[in-house]
Amino acid sequence: MIISARFQDDYKKILEVLKGRTNRAFFVGGAVRDFILKREFCDIDIEVFDVEPDRFAALMQSIGAAGVGKSYFVYKLGNFDISLPREESKSGIGHKAFEVRWCNVPEAASKRRDFTINSIMINIFSGECLDFNNGIRDIELKTIRHIDQDRFKEDSLRVLRAMRFSSQLGFKIAEETAALCRSIPLSDLSQERIAAEFNIMFHSDHRVRGVFYMFTLWIAEKILGIREVKLSLLRALKRLPSGYINLYAFRALYGIAPSCFFVPKKVERKIVSMPLIPKRVSDRFLIRTALVMPLCEWGGTYILRLQERAKELNIFENKFDPCVHATDLFNEGYKEGKELGTELKKRILRKVREYGK
Repeated sequence: MIISARFQDDYKKILEVLKGRTNRAFFVGGAVRDFILKREFCDIDIEVFDVEPDRFAALMQSIGAAGVGKSYFVYKLGNFDISLPREESKSGIGHKAFEVRWCNVPEAASKRRDFTINSIMINIFSGECLDFNNGIRDIELKTIRHIDQDRFKEDSLRVLRAMRFSSQLGFKIAEETAALCRSIPLSDLSQERIAAEFNIMFHSDHRVRGVFYMFTLWIAEKILGIREVKLSLLRALKRLPSGYINLYAFRALYGIAPSCFFVPKKVERKIVSMPLIPKRVSDRFLIRTALVMPLCEWGGTYILRLQERAKELNIFENKFDPCVHATDLFNEGYKEGKELGTELKKRILRKVREYGK
């Protein structure tokens, strides 16, 4: 596996401290998947076998790695997360309620991962690849598939991760995995975790596929109270740029408030401030909207004819400038106050009407 030059200093420290103490340390998780897919990756996980927990802690401290959870045996050095292999079992209610045990068997450790594509291991010394769950096959098939049904059901966040990975990678979800996801309640998930997964999805290249699976996996029904996906929604999302502007389509087509996605308040205010599309859209309406924002930032241009008309009016990438300024009115003798404000609005609306013709 090729490590970027900007990570080499930390990587050399890790190699030096482990060399001679173990020959079983592996790149694991998403970085391996992305390396095989020739995608960029920044966060790199390494699992270290054959080193006792106390000895491992001392080695990590010697290179300046910071512990991020003693019970999880995880240390962080720059962009690397170095950990001992572990097994997990459900110990209570909630996404974090797991009992963690040290596990020194690679195949057993790989079983704790959610999907086959995330369970591939590459030895950091020899380059040997361990693929106990046919993850490479599923990468070639562009398929997201769970590893172990019983373990998968213990963590409801994995349902949203399936949706999110489909939006990031453009992969389909295996039908048996989709059926399993539909059977898992999501009521134990915090708003913060749900918001984080939605955020990644809406900012991903394949967000239309992600939203499709949001409905197919019944996430939309369980979290938003809607079950049926509209083709008009998928078409709208395909035309909108990535980001939270996609929430406009949910508001326009389903009447769903942005707050249902647990977005930040400033995002909610921005989406709610965007006018909904009236039954009859006039040039005047488009120009008034463009007083506030260029129409490329308005969600309503998912309708192609409105996008085309906005470009014709030169208000798609630029706000409409009526060229009316308060200083001009001051020079005409208007004084600051209600009279000036009223006259300013009147002249701006006149410009809107004239431009609309």
